[in-house]
Amino acid sequence: NNLVGYFDSLEILKSKQPIKNNLIFISGTFVCSGNSDIIGVDHVIKIDLPEKCKWVDAKLCRCSRDFNPSIIKNDENKREICVAFDLFKRDEYISLQALVECEDYSYIDDAIGLHNNLRFFHRIQNTEDIEVGEAIIKKKSWKRFIFSLFVFTLLLLSLFLVTGNSYKMESIVYREVSSNREYYAYLINDSTVVLQKRNTIAVLFGGSTVEMPINEFLSRYRPLYVYDNWNPNVIANVTMVCIILLFVISILIPDFLAIRRNNKLYSLYHTLEFKK
Repeated sequence: NNLVGYFDSLEILKSKQPIKNNLIFISGTFVCSGNSDIIGVDHVIKIDLPEKCKWVDAKLCRCSRDFNPSIIKNDENKREICVAFDLFKRDEYISLQALVECEDYSYIDDAIGLHNNLRFFHRIQNTEDIEVGEAIIKKKSWKRFIFSLFVFTLLLLSLFLVTGNSYKMESIVYREVSSNREYYAYLINDSTVVLQKRNTIAVLFGGSTVEMPINEFLSRYRPLYVYDNWNPNVIANVTMVCIILLFVISILIPDFLAIRRNNKLYSLYHTLEFKK
């Protein structure tokens, strides 16, 4: 329309008829992106346009090697066309191009709106709904992902360095004279001792502790032996590192999968042959 508008007596024809300014050109590709082939014969995918739109023409322009799908047009319902095929192997493609006429000009300046309002239907056994994605026009860069991974690696290494090299420390085990229960004891200042029960849960998750004056402690508890105990500071730091690791992975994995999927589809699509 822009070209015709600048020149007098110039027309663009379709089937010897002038093309109106209410046509939209669309292009799309079906990809078998599942984990297995779609087997069998006489499969059909129906594509419906929104109201006040109709298919003017549609054709298959590209497809995988040795793959022979076809277009079925509904002469009565101009809003519907079908793509028919038999065996559809994993990672194979069907690419089509079409002209759509909008009677009320509603999508002339909103081709994305037309894209979003296309409806796809099928009754193919063991096949889920058709996922409609954005246009894949170029490969996505790995730079941002690699940079994020590099920063995360530096953060992880720094956190491990903070934890120190000693995952264990020597602790003296004390026994309470009256009950024969065993405790770890830590001197927090010159006059106060902290007691902690001697069990794994208390050490790992910081079980209940009791503060006691040192004079009372010396009268009630007796040392038994020196024990290699897990360093609670190191355990806390390692736990923090693991939490950060899980958090960062939850952010990086979706980004990684999206980039890999986009680039895989782009590479596969651009190796297809034009259908003659």
